[in-house]
Amino acid sequence: MRSISASQVCLGLCGSLLLLACGASQADRPARAAEATAAAEDLAGAPAGDTSPEDPEGPAPPDAAETALEGSPTEPDEAPPRAQAASPEQRRGSRTARERREAPQQVFTPRHPFDDLSDSELEKLVTGDRPALGSLSVGLPNNGRLLNGVQLPEGELFELVSPGFAYGTQETIDYLEAAVRKVHERFPGTPPLHVGHVSSRTGGYLSPHLSHQSGRDVDLGFYYSGDRRWYARGTAANFDVERNWALVRALITETDVEMILLDHSLQRLLKAYALDLGEDPEWVEGLFKTRPGRPALIRHVKGHHTHFHVRFFNPMAQRGAQRAYPLLVKHRLIPPVVSYVNHVAKKGDSLIKLARVYGTTVRAIQKANGLRSTVIIAKRTYKIPRTGGPAPVTGKLTFPTRRLPPYDPPERNLRKQSSKGRTSAADAHAADAASASSEHS
Repeated sequence: MRSISASQVCLGLCGSLLLLACGASQADRPARAAEATAAAEDLAGAPAGDTSPEDPEGPAPPDAAETALEGSPTEPDEAPPRAQAASPEQRRGSRTARERREAPQQVFTPRHPFDDLSDSELEKLVTGDRPALGSLSVGLPNNGRLLNGVQLPEGELFELVSPGFAYGTQETIDYLEAAVRKVHERFPGTPPLHVGHVSSRTGGYLSPHLSHQSGRDVDLGFYYSGDRRWYARGTAANFDVERNWALVRALITETDVEMILLDHSLQRLLKAYALDLGEDPEWVEGLFKTRPGRPALIRHVKGHHTHFHVRFFNPMAQRGAQRAYPLLVKHRLIPPVVSYVNHVAKKGDSLIKLARVYGTTVRAIQKANGLRSTVIIAKRTYKIPRTGGPAPVTGKLTFPTRRLPPYDPPERNLRKQSSKGRTSAADAHAADAASASSEHS
């Protein structure tokens, strides 16, 4: 589900004038051109992600351009029904399938408990009972804070790479658990899934990312065939396509996922497997390919051959944060969310000069742009952070309904793949045991 505002849409349109490498797609452009557009939106300060170079040794590698697509239809609707068994017409590709392909994404605005509170009643909660506010995702993924964050529990489902940076909203934590439990239901004996960075306990900047600031972004490892290591490059030989498709499918059908960033090479494996399994071709195609009014959910961004970057919509945490934001700032429970302006560097510019002109610091500009030195390049656009601005999320928040498939794959195909998955799990556990034995010998 997705939140938008008029100002965000304008920003997205402005960002599309720049064509850089990799990012999310625009609904009215071909997929490859759209990816370049989304990267430009990231650098221009649209809801975005990481621009730092890769660091294979780090617990949560940086992402080149993690961005969310702006623009949603305005007509609200209820969530569609659960998937049903396929009819002969659906399997043949009926007119209904074509209509689904061409239909714009439906959106809705859920009610929030704060809707029934007056400003004074809400202020009493802010000042006297902050936990009663619940988790709040303040601002944007690349320009925000997290209030009342919840740590992802480690155990049967998850293995945390950096426990201190595994905080998200309650919705994000619930979504992750729901999706991974689906994988364990389909493939008993599945090993825990590695989880890199989510957010810090209070959100805000988290090195080396630009996103991961408001409790809605998660770096998820892959399920592997054989040796399972965090941040191992996924290939046709080691990428457990059965479990990874089960995970991706569950993220789409069981959660309010906004986007999943994944390298093209691994996308091809997932897509081929889903079609071979008997998934609806129109539905599968729409997950990987942008259509008018329906951005792709699974998108290519360079650097995501080692992990999934997942971003969720948080209807409750986002709506609650929008309502409570002025009071949180007033009572100094959070600092004002940083706003950005874009500066095209000219010959003779320096970070010291830009910091003086815009009333910020050299270090703040470096952090906002992932710079490790003080060198800047003429004609390149830089984000200049400025504090004290208004809340960046304004206007009515709407969120897209979930993209449920029209039917589930044939049960005989699922049984066959579950059998393969159990064999893969046994191989993975054997590899882990062998690795542990060699380390202690």
